[in-house]
Amino acid sequence: MTTIRVTVPIELAEILQGTPGVSPAPPRRSTWQIAFSVLTGATTVLAILQAPSTFSDVSNRIHKFLPKQAATTGERTTISAKGPGGEVTLEVTGEIDVDAITQMLTKTLFPDGEG
Repeated sequence: MTTIRVTVPIELAEILQGTPGVSPAPPRRSTWQIAFSVLTGATTVLAILQAPSTFSDVSNRIHKFLPKQAATTGERTTISAKGPGGEVTLEVTGEIDVDAITQMLTKTLFPDGEG
């Protein structure tokens, strides 16, 4: 299977550590990006396997991370994903469905629904 290179905040890289199909990648430019409005500007690059199970695992870990982040900052959080399908932003003001996160990630990577 193919992997994609994704630029992510360091805090997100830490919660994705140990996810099957996700591994550190050399710090070169990537075309896909996941960002959170409330995290630091420090980023790193990960290689993510292009597989439905990997996207599901990544989405679940982001989903579990969000309530903790909102409680810590007391702020609204936005999640942005940028890739070949353009840029999609979700505003998180309360509980968000994990499927919404998966759809956002998939939409930015597979613009024509081929994924």
